[in-house]
Amino acid sequence: SIDMPDISVIPVGSTVRTKFSVDVGCEEWTEGGWERKRWGVEGVVVGKHDSPGLCCYCVRHGDNTTASYDPCELEVLVTAS
Repeated sequence: SIDMPDISVIPVGSTVRTKFSVDVGCEEWTEGGWERKRWGVEGVVVGKHDSPGLCCYCVRHGDNTTASYDPCELEVLVTAS
């Protein structure tokens, strides 16, 4: 069997690449939240928002903008230690 990383636990400081996911419904984000997202870019996790049933990560993109992403919208490139 292949060990898959637990994407619900991404340490702050990890480098990620954003990816569009059809698993995330439009109702889960505000219009402004969708507008801030960037697809297919690298960034650094700068925070995590965790509440019962909802987990998302704040990512700083290369252009210094930030947006929140569902774990399924992130590919971990380098895990922070």
